[in-house]
Amino acid sequence: MRDAVEVINGFAARGGAVAALTRDGDRRWVLGDPASVSAALGVVAADAIEILAGVRSGALALCASPTCRAAFFDTSRGRTRRWCDMNTCGNHEKKARRKARRG
Repeated sequence: MRDAVEVINGFAARGGAVAALTRDGDRRWVLGDPASVSAALGVVAADAIEILAGVRSGALALCASPTCRAAFFDTSRGRTRRWCDMNTCGNHEKKARRKARRG
């Protein structure tokens, strides 16, 4: 566990990305110019720190699609979200169930 914490903290410290406030009041990450893998990993590390430290309400989950299994952060009210993205995996799964019902 200690090694993982050091890795996350290391990427967060040297990430090269900054948080910016949008006009809608949301946070948006801005990568340096040119954008680098290190900057992107810094964003991932900063988000991981917030999740693991309990700053964000939600839960880590795995996509229910048998062809995807991507991890996502479920912020739905009852933590019942099943797919990483409704526009891709969710729609595919719903279409497959509908087709199976029709026979």
